Amino acid sequence: MLYEYADKIFGLAEEAENRLLEMGKVRKGILKLGTIKTYAKYILPVYISAFQKAYPHVKVILQEGGSIQLKNSVLEMENDIVVAAETKADRRLHSMPFRKEEVFIVVSRRHPWFRRETEVDIEELRKVPVIMREKESATRYVISKIFKKYQIEPEVSIEGGSSDFIKEIVKEGRGLSFFVLPSIKKEVEEGVFRPLRLANERIFLDVRIFFLDKESLSPQAKVFLQILKGKVPS
Repeated sequence: MLYEYADKIFGLAEEAENRLLEMGKVRKGILKLGTIKTYAKYILPVYISAFQKAYPHVKVILQEGGSIQLKNSVLEMENDIVVAAETKADRRLHSMPFRKEEVFIVVSRRHPWFRRETEVDIEELRKVPVIMREKESATRYVISKIFKKYQIEPEVSIEGGSSDFIKEIVKEGRGLSFFVLPSIKKEVEEGVFRPLRLANERIFLDVRIFFLDKESLSPQAKVFLQILKGKVPS
């Protein structure tokens, strides 16, 4: 029994030593992250700040891009972790849920729907100019699924890869588009945009954390993964 107890103590000591060595590895190095533009601006900075407060000597590189591009960047080992919207599942990637983002129809004060009190029926989208994101966009992906479900062929007047570009077109009243709330928070508060819901169903982006596997993650990435899961380091 004494030997068993001693073995346990030695095992705990070895584990503690390994953890200290691992922590030493975390304190320096590079953490490569990727996320969609909206999250780079409004969501991820607080998580990155928490990480850098604990590990100020780790260099953080943040890449912005579309969800499909970002997921590919993990497969190509350009990024350790990306936070992006799910499109088509890829078995080569591990993922875990981060948050759900509701997608809204967005119009400007110049649009005739700006002051409407009712939700939008999907059939109404047959008759109005729609401004869409590029085909690689996760927002485009979920909206296209809705259109296909209801057999809608929208009148796509403009297609763009930049949310800022699309916002400017929407501000001019040249059509409606689709955004998650964090990306239009400022414009909504200023009374420039109005978010509207579909009457038929809610539209959501499934935002997830993507990585190859936990075993291959660098010590820096393992810590940041814990922060994304809500465990801020002391």
